[in-house]
Amino acid sequence: RAEYNILVLELPPFSPPFIVSNAYRVLPDMALLKDRHLQFDAQFYTYLERKLELLHMQPYGGWRSSKNETALEQALWQVLEKLALEWPEFVQINAEGVTHQLLGLRLSRAGKLERTDSSALSKRILERLESGNPLERVGDFLGLSVQEDLVLMHGDKSEWLHVLFPSSWKPQEKIGRSFAEIHRPVVHSKKLVKAAPNVVKAMLERGPFERFVWLLSVGNDLSQHPDLKKLDLENLISQTHLRFERQTTLAFPTLERALFTIRVTLQPLTDLKIDLEKRQKLARVLRSMDSAALEYRGYTHYRDAWLEWLE
Repeated sequence: RAEYNILVLELPPFSPPFIVSNAYRVLPDMALLKDRHLQFDAQFYTYLERKLELLHMQPYGGWRSSKNETALEQALWQVLEKLALEWPEFVQINAEGVTHQLLGLRLSRAGKLERTDSSALSKRILERLESGNPLERVGDFLGLSVQEDLVLMHGDKSEWLHVLFPSSWKPQEKIGRSFAEIHRPVVHSKKLVKAAPNVVKAMLERGPFERFVWLLSVGNDLSQHPDLKKLDLENLISQTHLRFERQTTLAFPTLERALFTIRVTLQPLTDLKIDLEKRQKLARVLRSMDSAALEYRGYTHYRDAWLEWLE
């Protein structure tokens, strides 16, 4: 489309590693981050358009529990500063405000919005952002600025979430909860929950860190929110996707906060048709999952059909 920035459309695709192991595990495994926290690629506008669609289904994008809105707003602006540092060709920031070339908008520190182009897209985004209060405005601006979902932790509790692409969980139910409380419902998460104090301490004081997780999802929607209508499938295999999540952390020690990012990438399962090794690895993981894990992940009714195709 003519209103899209040609430079971002020429970026290479973000390709996460195939991190499927030989058995199902839930572990607090994190490695030091050696790349950008926030990744742009040629699919930027696909993610943006889906985020805009999803935002129309709810009052605003960011759920928050903060009683100190000043500190929360400072943290949001620090994330925008990080984005401008990582992608100066698309995002510029100074003492007055931030300009995002891909959105066609400028946001002042005082909360004033201005269009920097005449595209229909920037008009739609402007109308969306102006519907919120000043704090919601900077939060939604940040959430639409990136392809990732975003979570801010204050201490060990989730203070703000701009999560539009969840994997079968409801973001509004996680706000204000501790890291341990958020992950306790995950089947076989005892090691992760036990490690919660150390994980949170590392997020707040050290890093930055990166980890990758994977899931299988039915349908090609980036959002797997449980309230969204599921597809009436005729062909399970063609509708199944590998869902990879790249998760990163970024500490803001002076604010006692940390950013947690989730970048979702989908790959059709049928891409593995010519890769026997990857199919066998995925089959071994599915066979290693007990009934509780299969039920929690929503795989119970699909497992046998998946295994038949993989093997």
